[in-house]
Amino acid sequence: MNIYVAILRGINVSGQRMINMKELKGLFEREWFTGVMTYIQSGNIVFKSEEKDTKKLATMVEKLIENHYTFEVPVIIFSQTQMQDIASKNPFTKRENETTKLHITFLDDVPKKELLKQIVDEKYQSDEFYIDGENIYLYCPDGYGMTKFSTVFFEKKLAVTATTRNWKTITALLELLKR
Repeated sequence: MNIYVAILRGINVSGQRMINMKELKGLFEREWFTGVMTYIQSGNIVFKSEEKDTKKLATMVEKLIENHYTFEVPVIIFSQTQMQDIASKNPFTKRENETTKLHITFLDDVPKKELLKQIVDEKYQSDEFYIDGENIYLYCPDGYGMTKFSTVFFEKKLAVTATTRNWKTITALLELLKR
């Protein structure tokens, strides 16, 4: 059995696309998955499945949500190993002890090189970002709410679907993946 984390984009924000995590957990358990656990209301689900293809799993979860809730929700799925690897590659954890300043924006695909070239030199106050494939590591010393490097910024500039999580959430998901 393989263990995964599903990261849902744009649910339970400003009263839009509301999904109760307890209800979603039950929906997952009724369908295909076991060992289902959720973390906070922003759409983070840890689960087990026999399926090995994360893109196929993401499509399955998207269809499950659309069929049940009648709205679309982009989903990105990582295996336990992938999530551990992503977390270990954060270049900002080596120099920054204040983890509230750290975030990761997950992309649903690797951006085109020409689009990456257009943003590589973007600056905003003392905020920094580092792009590694489908992941963007963020350092926001004044807080994520103050940065221009938001999920929407990266989606527009890179023409991909994205969702962002803070470092506290990443740490909590890593712990849930160990259970």
